[in-house]
Amino acid sequence: FLDDRDRHWEEGRNRAREAGREDGFRDGRSDREHRREFQPTRGGSYKHGDRDYDGRYGDRRRYVEAYREAYSHGYEEGYHGGGRVPGHEHEPGTH
Repeated sequence: FLDDRDRHWEEGRNRAREAGREDGFRDGRSDREHRREFQPTRGGSYKHGDRDYDGRYGDRRRYVEAYREAYSHGYEEGYHGGGRVPGHEHEPGTH
């Protein structure tokens, strides 16, 4: 059984991964569309790495680490031609 601290960390890690992948995907796709060099660590989202962080999640550094790892994967996916933002498969105009 997980105690509250572990449960909050699990929630935080999942949120960090989701936010990081979404942000990375969007930034990677934008860089590809604007013919910019592949540089996943350039953007402010990667550098800060704490979008949606909540103190309940525990150590901010762990959250940022999970966010950045997911951001890097999302960026690569978006840069190399992924079609849709993760978590938004049914955006207007997509099927």
